[in-house]
Amino acid sequence: MKRFAISIIGLFVGLSSVLAQVPVKWQKTYGEGLYNSGSGIIQTEDGGYVILSNSGSEVGNTKIHLVKIDTLGIIQWERIVNNTDLKWASDFKQTSDKGFIITGSVYSNIGRSYDLLLIKTDSAGNTEWEKEVGGASWDFGQTVLITPDSAFLSIGKTYSYGAGDADVYIVKTNFAGDTLWTRTFGGDSLDFGTSGDIAPDSNYMIAANTRSFGHGDQDAWILKLNTDGDTLWSCFYGDTLEDCVNSFRTTPDKGFVFVGYTRSYGAQLTETWLMRYDSNYNYIWKLPEFWNIGPGEDVANCVTLNDSAQYVISGYTTGAGHGGREMFVAIIGDINFYKYGNTFGTPENEEATMAFQTRDKGYLISGYTAGFGPSNTNVYVIKTGSNAVTEGTCDYTVGTDEPASDLPIDIMVYPNPTSDFLNVQLNPSVIAGTLQIILYDISGRALQIPSINGSPSSGQFSVDLRSLKSGLYFMDMRCNGKRWTTRVILQH
Repeated sequence: MKRFAISIIGLFVGLSSVLAQVPVKWQKTYGEGLYNSGSGIIQTEDGGYVILSNSGSEVGNTKIHLVKIDTLGIIQWERIVNNTDLKWASDFKQTSDKGFIITGSVYSNIGRSYDLLLIKTDSAGNTEWEKEVGGASWDFGQTVLITPDSAFLSIGKTYSYGAGDADVYIVKTNFAGDTLWTRTFGGDSLDFGTSGDIAPDSNYMIAANTRSFGHGDQDAWILKLNTDGDTLWSCFYGDTLEDCVNSFRTTPDKGFVFVGYTRSYGAQLTETWLMRYDSNYNYIWKLPEFWNIGPGEDVANCVTLNDSAQYVISGYTTGAGHGGREMFVAIIGDINFYKYGNTFGTPENEEATMAFQTRDKGYLISGYTAGFGPSNTNVYVIKTGSNAVTEGTCDYTVGTDEPASDLPIDIMVYPNPTSDFLNVQLNPSVIAGTLQIILYDISGRALQIPSINGSPSSGQFSVDLRSLKSGLYFMDMRCNGKRWTTRVILQH
């Protein structure tokens, strides 16, 4: 007979789920206070995700949150990155030590201006260091890059330095947060950085918007800098009206793509704007020459690439859906080869800040919603299949979309409902190795199980639930890359 061991876990650790052949699908919201907004989301090595968000009781009075969820959207841990000061997080990346680098802005004291903010955390979201960079006026970080020499590059805007009004502001620090250099780019009007990427030759590609230069009103401005911050190349894109770049990516052919919105090119209101260039920075194609979402406003906030080098575009539209702003995601190949698309939302406003392909070939979309959840706005995360389609209703905070019982016949859990003890009977030939049992409540928070009785070698034991309140719980059992989940009803 095979031997096995049982361990009871009060916190989620390790692999949260085995990625299935078919992508999992769910919708969930997260938040506290009155206002919550998702600034970014990253898939981690264990297949789960970390959400970067801002929350506050009043508009502008914000706290920065890092929230770790598993592949079903269930919270594993939460961290409030700042307990004091007014801080706003705009972007983050995962670092080589499995921690996170966050950029944004900070306003520490009354009468003091905003500064560009950089925060480095460990893998559990605990702050390791925090740096503020700026001058006498306002300075903001919008996006952050990790450079090939393990440094950090924050891109944003400054009112403290430069030629006038706001200028593109770039700050490079080492891994410890010490400033290596800063650069400003701009003219006598409004210029600001929004995105960027590392070029194939390890130099830096910067995406910005300018009212100082270009073809009229506001244009996109793409710059290429060397590792010392010196300009190697720059170019302006747009027409006579307002044209805005929000997100930029290099492409596998050493070219680049960027998205945003445009009022030029015969647009009605605003149209999704995509510009595609080859390795010599020559124009290949663009939207909206051939495509737009609907008769309302369309704005693209983010572009990423999937494993087929297709463009995953996300943002919002008022031209489709239930009303107000709707989240949208569209997957498009080169030369405007449309693959899939979808909108998500309610009659209230929803907006996607980013979307990307997940390891199970589905897609993950993150942003905010004013129509789901108890707060005025909530972080909204959608997990779709490979065709950008999800299913079911949106759950507030967390829950599970797994079936009520997904247990093989060799595993019995009884009685269910129960009033005190939950008995578990296992066939040791099915369970070989260390079995982990996690009990969590309907809000997705892991619980400390008071005690367990029984003999692991016999495959029979019971879990003491007498100290828990009546209600619905979920029991999660994991062993050797397999996972079984069942609902438990406790009635005292």
